[in-house]
Amino acid sequence: MPLMSVFTNIRYWIISGLLLGLIIGKINDYAPYILTISLIAMMCISLEGINFKTNDFLNDRKRIAIALICCYIVSPLITLSVGMFYNDDLWVGWVLIASVPCAVSVVSSTLILKGDIKLALLSVTVVYLLAIIITPLMTYFLLGNSINPIQILKYVILFIAIPILVSVPLKKVKITQNTKTIFINMCFFIMVFIAFGTNREYFFSEPMMALAVLIGCFVRIVLIHISFEIIFKFIGIDRETRIVYVLQCIWKNTGLAVTLALLIMPDLAEAAIPGAVSLPFELVYFLIMIWFYEKRVPPHILVNNKTTHA
Repeated sequence: MPLMSVFTNIRYWIISGLLLGLIIGKINDYAPYILTISLIAMMCISLEGINFKTNDFLNDRKRIAIALICCYIVSPLITLSVGMFYNDDLWVGWVLIASVPCAVSVVSSTLILKGDIKLALLSVTVVYLLAIIITPLMTYFLLGNSINPIQILKYVILFIAIPILVSVPLKKVKITQNTKTIFINMCFFIMVFIAFGTNREYFFSEPMMALAVLIGCFVRIVLIHISFEIIFKFIGIDRETRIVYVLQCIWKNTGLAVTLALLIMPDLAEAAIPGAVSLPFELVYFLIMIWFYEKRVPPHILVNNKTTHA
């Protein structure tokens, strides 16, 4: 059905969210809560059908360790290197991006890109558990201000524990692939709509500063994606695993970075700018990533066709 092909194509949802966000702008003060609910719901449906045991963390420890290196060593070093070219106020924002864990949407993004969804879930779970310690330490050593670990623990509960618990009864419900795809696409639409709507006024009022930060985002995301895709492929890492590693390198929880900027630097408005600009940039660039990996889908995945349509 032509209409179903539109609903299951995430490109239309992201583009629609972008345009509506720029046209309508910020909807209300409840936008952050709507975004949080959307992320939790997306995680719940993304985990549907995935089975894993505690032993899986031990059995897959080598690949999880590489994902952790990508998230907590490669990504922060690159982000901080980019941030050094900006003024002191914006530098704070780049530090916060470097300090936060990966985006929880790494799991759903892996699903859409037809990567190793189980590895994505395992690595994201470990990343967020370690974030309770790593994020406060990084912000303390780099900024002199440390965030409360309870703030990170809240994210672990909301975006990891709750979706895993909800996914258990979901296994008893028959969810068709198209239903799953459309639901995830709707969540991405909400993310894009809120990201662009919330930041629309800033884009229009400070275009030069926004452009300057966008250049940094291009380096941190686009150039690093291409570079590490080539490196991982050269050393023989398979496509499904490669996707998880690349996402861990570039997909940061920029929404959390903005929240932390408001919490620990309330009088420093520019500290929230790198995260506020990076979030919509990441979502738009995801369209390119879909095209990029769609061209590299192995025949057996196309035949099997058990993952989300892109």
